Amino acid sequence: MAPLFVVASDIDKSIRRQINDGWALQGLNQYASDLVSVFRRLPDIRDEWCKQPGRFRSELPPASIVVVFFDEAWSVLVRTVHSVLARSPPELVKEIILVDDFSSLAHLKTQLDDYFRPFEKVRILRASERLGLIRARILGAKSATAEIVTFLDAHCEVIVGWLEAQLDVVAADPQTIAIPSIDWIHEETMALNAQNSQLYFGSFDWTVNFQWKSRAEKKVKPENPVAPFDTPVMAGGLFTINRTFFEHLGWYDEGFQTYGAENMELSFKTWMCGGSMKIVPCSRVAHIQKRGHPYLASPEQVRIHAYVHFQKRLGLIRARLLGAMNATTEILTFLDAHCECTLGWLQPQLDRVARDPTTIAVPTIDWIDEHNLAFVSNKSLGYYGATDWGFQFAWRGRWDRKVQPSNKLEPFPTPIMAGGLFSINRTFFGHLGWYDEGFEIYGGENVELSLKAWMCGGRIETVPCSRVGHVQKAGHPYLRVETTDWVRINTVRVAEVWLDQYAQVVYDMFGGPQFRGNFGDVSSRRKLRESRKCRSFQWYLDNVFPELDDPEGRGVGHGENENVLIEATCCRGARALVDVQHCPV
Repeated sequence: MAPLFVVASDIDKSIRRQINDGWALQGLNQYASDLVSVFRRLPDIRDEWCKQPGRFRSELPPASIVVVFFDEAWSVLVRTVHSVLARSPPELVKEIILVDDFSSLAHLKTQLDDYFRPFEKVRILRASERLGLIRARILGAKSATAEIVTFLDAHCEVIVGWLEAQLDVVAADPQTIAIPSIDWIHEETMALNAQNSQLYFGSFDWTVNFQWKSRAEKKVKPENPVAPFDTPVMAGGLFTINRTFFEHLGWYDEGFQTYGAENMELSFKTWMCGGSMKIVPCSRVAHIQKRGHPYLASPEQVRIHAYVHFQKRLGLIRARLLGAMNATTEILTFLDAHCECTLGWLQPQLDRVARDPTTIAVPTIDWIDEHNLAFVSNKSLGYYGATDWGFQFAWRGRWDRKVQPSNKLEPFPTPIMAGGLFSINRTFFGHLGWYDEGFEIYGGENVELSLKAWMCGGRIETVPCSRVGHVQKAGHPYLRVETTDWVRINTVRVAEVWLDQYAQVVYDMFGGPQFRGNFGDVSSRRKLRESRKCRSFQWYLDNVFPELDDPEGRGVGHGENENVLIEATCCRGARALVDVQHCPV
């Protein structure tokens, strides 16, 4: 089959960029794939022996066809499905299960759901976390409703007669795994190369890496080269298996991670536990052999447009830091993942930062009701960001501010930002030491950034003309699986570095400094503060947040109360009882 796409030497730079991006993200020429119809028909390349009437059983069982995908190109994935629908007898396809291994690309979300909604046999099964190719296949197999399961990669195109030939082998012996002849779709031109696939069988070397070997080397040669023949190992993800037999073999080893060696394990245990594997020359499936293994790409390689993916849990704070350090513009704007921006939201923030690179601009945060998702916008303009002495963020009415602006819609200074919605100059963020990398998961980062912005020569302004709707979730999803009180520990790090003598007030809120926990080494953060010649926390109270009552100035007592009758201590905070568990009555 002639190449469908040839790159001209004088190709436009924008096209060249798209081609390069496709190679980097997909391991194939995605630009060429996108130019090829998702309905294209490949020629019937089967041997005439395969086409003879009565070659296969007249009544074959239907199959569940499982296709796992992760951040697959649209054209490649959709073409795979259409090839199955167009070139398989409808009565033999019970369902096509598309298993989404926690993809991030937008076109694989609602757009994919909407596209395949009219196709009754196609259902999309979405993993709630990244499983890896192996476990995602298990998820698909266990979800299948047919007794026979056929696996395909998400970058294949099947040939007429492909399914009947595999089902015939498994129907004859439920302990046989049927494997198609795998033809090559050229990853650069999308051309079909079908000349060599039937000359090889699956093998491996002593590093247990799969490789193709010539059938000429086989010691036992079948009389009919087009008949199904034994193969020691399978290539990977293209095969048909009886579901009960798969379960009998223990599925895949669930201790496997992501990708690799699952074909060897399944091959060995099939042969060693009473089964067999056959390549079926009458079943022809064309496959794109991607360059590299996108499933194994490092986090730095899996940067997709404005997305940066990491392969382990960082926590909200470090994940924001990762995003900031990967940014390519001088101004960074942060949003939470459950926001909706109103018209004109961005320009007012950028205006403030452009005028003064040491200003952090915060939008006016409207409320999206977490119960019914209604947009509530009649309250936000009356509040500013604040905190109490436990350094938990709180909204306070603007009417209690000691300095009142004449125009309520002008940007105004705010002592504390709410959290993840703000714009900042990237260089200034770096000057401030980014976030404290000793912070874990979530909590306290908004307070730290707010304090050091003000104390180290910058400022924070709320911008009333910038309106962003935000869902205030019940609880903190980032902390649901955590057993450590990271908010407290992070707050202790803030207190140790930035609060000077007022740190004791914070500690009294949870029983005293002996309950600070293991907050780690803060020496580098103290050196940062010293090197930036930052002001004192007393200056912050006097000039930025005079509305916060000063427990030192008011002479409020704090410390331990001892119940001599019960011989236990009870800790009282400067203004409130804090940990009642320590207070026997």
